[in-house]
Amino acid sequence: MVIPDEIRKCVGFVGYQRADGNVFFAGTAFFVGRKTDAAPDRVFTYAITAKHVISAITGKGITAVLLRLNLKSGGARWIRTLAKDWLSHPSDATVDVAVTYFGFDEALDHKFFPLEGAATMPVIAKERIDVGDEVFLSGLFAPHAGRNSNIPIIRVGNIAAMPHEKVSTKLGDIDAYLVEARSIGGLSGSPVFANVSGVRHGVLSLTDAPQIYLLGLMHGHFDSEFLPLDISEDVSGKAGINMGIGIVVPVEKIIEVINQPAFRNPEKAAEDQLQKQNLPKMDAGVAG
Repeated sequence: MVIPDEIRKCVGFVGYQRADGNVFFAGTAFFVGRKTDAAPDRVFTYAITAKHVISAITGKGITAVLLRLNLKSGGARWIRTLAKDWLSHPSDATVDVAVTYFGFDEALDHKFFPLEGAATMPVIAKERIDVGDEVFLSGLFAPHAGRNSNIPIIRVGNIAAMPHEKVSTKLGDIDAYLVEARSIGGLSGSPVFANVSGVRHGVLSLTDAPQIYLLGLMHGHFDSEFLPLDISEDVSGKAGINMGIGIVVPVEKIIEVINQPAFRNPEKAAEDQLQKQNLPKMDAGVAG
C-alpha cells in the first residue's frame, strides 16, 4: 500500500518547554478541515491531539503547548499554543480528544484532512468497514523524530475489534476500536485511517485514487500489565511490554468535540457574515 504524502503532511509533533529551556516531545497532533456552508472555498481548520497529552503537559505546571511543524523552505519551527485553548468533550470526560483552532501559515509545509472523509457510522455501513480491514497511522517516533525537520512514521495494521462494547482505560470505560497496530507514547494523538482501496468483499474498486477514511485518534495501547494508556514522564520513558493492540477513539467523538458551541457559535457568526457579503446586489439605476 502506498501512503499519500498528504497523510504525513497532516501530522505535526506536540511538545513542551521546561523552565530550564529544554524542549521535549509529548505526542502527535494532526489537522482537519471543515468546509463552510456559506462559501465552499472557505475552511475552518483545527489541530487535534489526545486529551491526555495536553493534561500531561499542564500537569507539569506548563501553560503552553508547542507544535513542531515543517517548513516549505526546509527545517521545522516550534509554534506556541495555549493549553487553555485546547478544548475537550463538553459532556464526556472519558473522551480522549483535545481540539484547538489552527490557522495555516503559508510558510508551513502541512495540509489538513477534510472532515468529509471521516469514517462515520453511515460510512462504516456503506463501505462495510469491519474486523480485518486495513488501517494505518502516522505520527511521532521519538527516537527518530528528525533533527532538522519532522519525520512522521507510518504504522500499518488492521481492525481487531469494532466498538461494540466499551474498553476499560485509565480514563474510564470508552468507546473505541481495537487495532492490530503497535502504539507507543509518541503516537498518542495520531490520526488512524481505514484503507478501503483495492479488492474488498469480492469487489474490485473502480478508481485508482486511494480510498481512505479517518477512523479516529490513537489513544494508547495494552501492555503486559493490562494498563491501556501510555502516559509517561516523556515519550522515551520506560513502559511495560507492548501487547501490540492499539486503542482508537472513533472519529465521531472528534466531531462531537468540534461541534460544541465554543467552536460552532463563532463559526456560524462567520458564516452569516460571509452570506451577507455574497448576497446578490442590485444593478445601479440609469439616470433619466
